[in-house]
Amino acid sequence: MNNLDPKYRTLATYQVAEAARFLRMHPGTLSVWLKGNRLLRPPAAQRIQLSFLNLVEAHVLSALRGRFGLSMQRIRIAMDELRHQWPDVGYPLATEEFFTDGKYLLVEKLGQLFNLNQGSQIEVGELIQVYLQRIDRDEIGPVRLHPFTVDPEVNPKRAEKRTVLISPYVSFGRPSIAGIGVATEVVYDRFVAGDTLSEMCKDYRLTPVQIEEVLRYESAISRAA
Repeated sequence: MNNLDPKYRTLATYQVAEAARFLRMHPGTLSVWLKGNRLLRPPAAQRIQLSFLNLVEAHVLSALRGRFGLSMQRIRIAMDELRHQWPDVGYPLATEEFFTDGKYLLVEKLGQLFNLNQGSQIEVGELIQVYLQRIDRDEIGPVRLHPFTVDPEVNPKRAEKRTVLISPYVSFGRPSIAGIGVATEVVYDRFVAGDTLSEMCKDYRLTPVQIEEVLRYESAISRAA
C-alpha cells in the first residue's frame, strides 16, 4: 500500500529560476511556458511557484520543444484538446504517455492512440521514451524525476545514468543522490571545499562515476544560476 501523501506532489515548492536550474534550462523559457502560454498550471494559491508535478511537466515539455521540435502552438492545441476530452486530467504532461512524429502530438488513452492535433491520419510517431523513462511512477502518478546530467543527444550512454533524483519526499524536493537521499549540493560544496573524490566515495559508499555524475550535474546548474 502506498503511504506517500499525494499532496506533496502539488505543493508550491519551486521558484521559477530554481526549477529552471534543476532542469538545466533557461528561466526565461520556463517563465514563458508558465505565464505567456500557460502550458503549466501551478498551484492556484501561489502563482509564482511550481509544484513537483509542474517540474515533471516542464521536463516533458522541454523534450517536445527541444528534442522533437514541436511548435508551441501545436502543443497548446493538443493540451486544450486533451483537457477538453478528459477534463479530470490535472497534469497531462506529467501523467500521460505521448507519441510524436515531430509535427503532431498523440496520447495513449483507453488502449488507443488519439491525435490531439486532429490532423490527418499519420503513422505512429516516436514515443518520447528516453524522457519518460526519467520519471518513476507509482499507482498515483509521478513520484521521482531523474534529471539529465548531460545532454542525451550529445552523450546518450552517459545520459542513461540515474544517479540524481528529484522527489517531493526526499531532501525537501531538492536534487539528491538516488538511494541515499543526500542533497547533491552538499557533495558539490564538499568538493569545492577541497574534499577528495576518494573521501566522498568512502563516506557515501558510492563509486567515483556516481560522484562525478553528481558533480557534473551540480556544476551545470551552478553555472545556470
